[in-house]
This record gives sequence, C-alpha cells and structure tokens, in this order.
Amino acid sequence: SVHVQVSASDGDPLREQWGVGAGIVQRVSKHVQLTLDARAARYRTLGPAGARSAFTGLTVTPGVIITPKGTPLELTAQAIILRNDRKQWQLGGAVRATWYTGDRDLLFAGLSRYPENELGRVRQLTSAFVGMRRELGGGIGLRVSAEYAKLENSWNARTLSVGLEKRF
Repeated sequence: SVHVQVSASDGDPLREQWGVGAGIVQRVSKHVQLTLDARAARYRTLGPAGARSAFTGLTVTPGVIITPKGTPLELTAQAIILRNDRKQWQLGGAVRATWYTGDRDLLFAGLSRYPENELGRVRQLTSAFVGMRRELGGGIGLRVSAEYAKLENSWNARTLSVGLEKRF
C-alpha cells in the first residue's frame, strides 16, 4: 500500500507550520511487512532575544511490521532518521502496537525517542501516545489520539488530536 499525508498547524511553536509526506508498505511474508516513509516539514523557531527563524526538516523512517499468527495485533518498529536545522543527520526510534477491533477500526499505542533541536541545542524527545480510529463509512475514518511528550531538560506537552482521514 501507498499513502500520502499533508498537515498544517495554527502556528504553535511546538508543531510544524506545514508538512508533506509519503510512504509505502510492502509485504514480504504472511506475517512480515517492510515500511518506508519520508516527510518534509517546515518549522518556525523563536531564538534568543525573540529572533524568528524557520527551517525545513527531513525525516526518513524505515521499519518492520510483524503480525503474530492468529491475532488482530500488529507490532511495528521503526528507525527515525532526521535531518536537523544544521543539516546534520540524527537517529532515533519508535515502537507501536495496533489492535484491530473491526475491519478498519483500531486502537493503538506507542513510544518514540529521537533527537530534537531547540534553539540550536540537540536534546532527546521522548513521547508516548494512545488513540483510536473509527470507520465512518466510505473509507472515511475519525482518528482521536492523545500524546505526552517530554524534551530533555526543557518542556513537557500534552496533546489531544482529532482528525478525519480518507482511505482509498
């Protein structure tokens, strides 16, 4: 399968102004799939003395999805390869569990840890999230998720996201 993604935010300095991405999932056996995602996102930062700047970050995320035999569970592990505002590549990772409760209805939870840049300093960002997707009909789904994120020696954020998605 192939997917594309477009996002935008209202200017929250902890979120991207806009983002675009695409990915592919290729089954290699009955219980194993390989994934590859790429994403570009534009971030606005507030520097010392209130100086504003912006940069476009790039992310490449290869991964593997394992479906244990006889379960509606998927386990995903991904490497997170980031290009920061100084054009340096950095590495992190993520794990996720998805439990299918229906044909297109699901519950998910996961953890991630990767390097993040804040005011020119690289720190580890750790996040945990949970959520669900409910099929509304015609391939349109309602997605609700909650996330807690902590940037090492800096901020904590709690986010609730609600969105609609279209599957083809």
